[in-house]
Amino acid sequence: MLKRVLLLVVALLTVTCALALAWPEAPPDKLLLSGPGLDGEVEVVGAEKLIGLSPEAFMDFTTPADPAAQAAPGFEMVRYYKGRDGQYEAFDRLRYHPHPQGGRGAVYYLKALGYGPGHNEGRWFAASTAGDAVMGRLLDTLTVSLPQTQPLALAQGPATVTPLTSATPTLPWLAALGVMALAALVASRRGRWRQSR
Repeated sequence: MLKRVLLLVVALLTVTCALALAWPEAPPDKLLLSGPGLDGEVEVVGAEKLIGLSPEAFMDFTTPADPAAQAAPGFEMVRYYKGRDGQYEAFDRLRYHPHPQGGRGAVYYLKALGYGPGHNEGRWFAASTAGDAVMGRLLDTLTVSLPQTQPLALAQGPATVTPLTSATPTLPWLAALGVMALAALVASRRGRWRQSR
């Protein structure tokens, strides 16, 4: 019985660590961007230009955006990270809708690509304050003028969002700690049970 529990704990820990490593906290290394005012697809390379567009910093996962109120056309974007072999690997595909009057925009999570997280596909999120700022600067650099439409309606949530940093523990790391605590608890209970026999 103990061997099965330990095998299960090791398996869960392995999966949890793999998930933690698959979720990049750094900005993407490359971005493909297309949408109104752009001539086809524009490639932006260099993580220093894309700070604020990491999965955790770009979207506010706690504030869903209301798709019914979406009137502004969006910019489709694909985020890429460099793999160990130095090649760019697609992470996910999003559609960013800037707020036409300067407020928080909205992000529609289109598709997980490569090792991106699929659990957000088909969901709307509010863009974070940092994400909006980066996209605004990027669109200004590309001389894109935003269309004037009605603003997005956002679901209830905080007015501003502090982007997460790499020092913030992510859910997979917390799950790994929980699994290790459970393993320690099982091992200590098993030891006490043996001593009482």
